[in-house]
Amino acid sequence: HLLIANINYFARRDGFEAVLQRMYDLRDKPSFYVLRLFLKMFTQVSSLLKPEIVDSAIHRARDGIILQIQNLTDEDLKIEDRRDVYESIQELEVLIRFQDPDSASE
Repeated sequence: HLLIANINYFARRDGFEAVLQRMYDLRDKPSFYVLRLFLKMFTQVSSLLKPEIVDSAIHRARDGIILQIQNLTDEDLKIEDRRDVYESIQELEVLIRFQDPDSASE
């Protein structure tokens, strides 16, 4: 019950919204390591959230990751660990499968 109480508190304090907004930040770009941690957090708590929150978060997280990939500069590519980029995409796929289990067979 303590976990659920803390997740609800985080949601009431707009914690999920803050995390999602951070995924769209192009001025102070989060690293893909940080993005992966954000996605992992959503994956771990998604079964405890209302379906409409999960659906919205998944779509926004997907769009945020795509935005970050599209805006990678040559300098970013020198700094980023390719494994973190790859694992961020994998974590996003886990979230999408959670949202739509039928997509796992595609």
